[in-house]
Amino acid sequence: MNWLNSSKKTLTLATALLTASLSLSSCTPEPEVMSMSEAYPGWDFSQSTPTRKTDTAMSAGFEVGADGKLINPDADKTYEAPTPSDLAQAPDKNGAKAFAQYFIHVVEYTWQTGNTELLRSISGPECAWCAHIADASDRRSEAGGWGSGVSVAITHTAEAVPTPEEPGHWDVVMELNQNPSISYNGTSIEEIPHQRTRFAVRVGHDGTNWKVYAALGRPQE
Repeated sequence: MNWLNSSKKTLTLATALLTASLSLSSCTPEPEVMSMSEAYPGWDFSQSTPTRKTDTAMSAGFEVGADGKLINPDADKTYEAPTPSDLAQAPDKNGAKAFAQYFIHVVEYTWQTGNTELLRSISGPECAWCAHIADASDRRSEAGGWGSGVSVAITHTAEAVPTPEEPGHWDVVMELNQNPSISYNGTSIEEIPHQRTRFAVRVGHDGTNWKVYAALGRPQE
């Protein structure tokens, strides 16, 4: 799954945000795979098992564990959970912009590690995209899946714009550069190519903390 470009039909608030900020269509499709690897068409690794426990079995270039699942080539990497900057805690437009950037790094961390706790903690109940990504990550982890090479850079962030119909909420649009990566769902591999994405986030401050209330990304040509 290309998490930056994942979508959900119930994202009415995010769709409204994108319509206002990006002049995009108000119709959001069901979740779908945006980029499937042609290198592994129909490959199913669910039955892959080592011939002996002392052997290192291989499948499509990946090591296979004793449980029959492909081993994450990044399994030895350590990912540190992102922390918000002091600016990202300010209850103003500058804080909104910095918090939106922090949110991107939290989602990146979620997809790298499968740990959804931080993402869920900063997402408001209205953010269907946030819940969709967290749920998808949990399902992948429960199935023995993983992500490898997940990395995204924020190349541009527009100034936060107040949302007239939602006092205390701000809309932030960012340009993102997503590196090629691999996602394994426990049975099959998805190869995600390099992608440039325009991503919109709506954040709100409740007087104490920022929360994300809507998010949605669209690929750029």
